[in-house]
Formats: sequence, C-alpha cells, structure tokens
Amino acid sequence: MLNELTPASLCLDLGANVGEFTEKLAAKAGHVHAFEPDPWTFERLKERVGSLPNVTLHQAAIGVKDGTIALRRPPEFATDPEQASVGCSIVAGVDDNWSTVEVKVVDFSAFVESLNRTVDIVKMDIEGAEVDVLEHFLESPLRDTVGAMFVETHEVNMPELRDRISKLRRSVSALRKPVINLDWP
Repeated sequence: MLNELTPASLCLDLGANVGEFTEKLAAKAGHVHAFEPDPWTFERLKERVGSLPNVTLHQAAIGVKDGTIALRRPPEFATDPEQASVGCSIVAGVDDNWSTVEVKVVDFSAFVESLNRTVDIVKMDIEGAEVDVLEHFLESPLRDTVGAMFVETHEVNMPELRDRISKLRRSVSALRKPVINLDWP
C-alpha cells in the first residue's frame, strides 16, 4: 500500500509514538496527520518528524468523542519511557501501579469528516481503544471516505476485548470499503 501513495495522498497515523511509521508515510504521501497523546512521546515525535512540511502533529488521543481522559502509563515508564511508551493506553485498567496523565481526545469520525476528502491510509495502534473507535466509525457513512485501515488489535494483552474484536473481524470481512487489516503489523 505504501508504494501506491502519491503526493495527492492523505494518511492518518493514530498512535504515532515516536514517528517511525509517520516518517515512512510522509516519504510517500502528500500529507500525514499524526496523533500521539503522551507528552513525553509527543516530544520525541516532534523531534523526529516535526520539521517535515507535509506532517501535521496532534498531541491527542483518538476516541469516539472530543474531551479529555486519563492516559495510563505502565510502571516502567518512569525508568524506560521510550520502551514503555508503546503500552500507554486510554483504556481503563485495574492495575493500581500505573501512573496517569490527562490528555486531549479527538473524535475520530468528526476529524475524518472535517478533512472533507478521502483518506488513503489510516494506521491505528491505539492500545485497545481501536475497538470503540472502529465500532463507532464502521456504523458511519464516513467509512466510505477511507481507502484502507491497518489496525493493531490488542486482545492478547486485553482478553476482555476478544469477543468484540472477533465480532469486528466478522464485520470487516464483509466490507468492500474500507479495506481493513486487523492483523497489522
């Protein structure tokens, strides 16, 4: 799919982390919107891709409505934030030893609608929140404005999501558009 991107392509990197995939998208696409909620990680993202003229950075999580929410950080974030940053999540958990930081949340469907154009690729790695976002988005006529979605699901680490992700897998297999890969990466 990356090879099919052109200077006219628009991509979204949801859960951009430090920008490795944002950088790859920006090398091919005309424009990339990259979302990363964690303040520490967002600074690394900004250092890596913030100067690219075709990248817009958003220090925000993606959800089903605008607002703020507690972003949960794993306990090891204090000693190894780069490694632990990939596990930060807005999905509520039961672990008392996780720290939190308040972050902005952007409504995914509303954001896609505000673009007023086709989105070629959406990469979504949002640590469990993808289930709510996809369930909501796939019920919307906006889904026809997205070409392809590459989604990392987290049922291995979040078994409480297994049934919902199984249902999503059945739903997306019947869709013509967008093409959705729930086994990324």
